Amino acid sequence: MKKLIIILLLSPVFFKAQKQAYLESNWGICFNDEEIPVCPGTSFLIGKTMDFNNGFVDMQIGLAAPSIVTAKIGIGKYFNEEKNSNISFGVRPWPLHGYAQFGFDTKEGKSFLLTVEGGTGQEISFYSYGLVTVGFRWDIFKNKK
Repeated sequence: MKKLIIILLLSPVFFKAQKQAYLESNWGICFNDEEIPVCPGTSFLIGKTMDFNNGFVDMQIGLAAPSIVTAKIGIGKYFNEEKNSNISFGVRPWPLHGYAQFGFDTKEGKSFLLTVEGGTGQEISFYSYGLVTVGFRWDIFKNKK
């Protein structure tokens, strides 16, 4: 998994100029079998969204607590022509989770996010069975929707 994160980080596709680059902050809770079955977590990420037709590919990498680093890659669809609401599905390679994410634009270049994730509860998922997070995304460059 760590190799996959390094490949994503060093990938020319990740740093190549695309339609949308952004910063994202997430806050949420994790469910596990530890003494404290629910614990808080946070992440701060940099990402890119590449549009195609009425859909997109979304990639991001960044810092997280308690897992130190994290990354996600997914594919999604816009609900309307203005592209101000969407849903995406994908995988977080570390800690390993599958996810569904709902995005809603609040203003041009800013979005509110709700993410639900499922993990294995094993070490590869950082002992997590799931996460629920809320987040906020800011476009780095002027939005070219």
